[in-house]
Amino acid sequence: MEDKERRERKKIPVLNHYGGRCVCCGTTTMEFLSMDHINGDGYIDRKLGDGDHIWDRIKRDNYPNTFQVLCHNCHGAKTHYGYCPHSMLNNRRFRKQLLPTEFKDA
Repeated sequence: MEDKERRERKKIPVLNHYGGRCVCCGTTTMEFLSMDHINGDGYIDRKLGDGDHIWDRIKRDNYPNTFQVLCHNCHGAKTHYGYCPHSMLNNRRFRKQLLPTEFKDA
């Protein structure tokens, strides 16, 4: 339990610094939130890492603007597909193409 509490003490200030919500879908549930390397270069960061956890590195590096908060769903979609469906649904022009203009009863 101590590790979980220590991780949360490190995680919460970092999440709050970056807005405390998923930049894609807006969720604010802390357990669902993670940090995303905006440029998709997390593998480089992990390879060159000095063993510090991401929360420690971000704070040590004075909260660089190369990170953003994403929930695990949005982060997974961005990592796997290269985009998050929420960002597409928030685009009016794309949403018109995706969603029918009329909903019919089943």
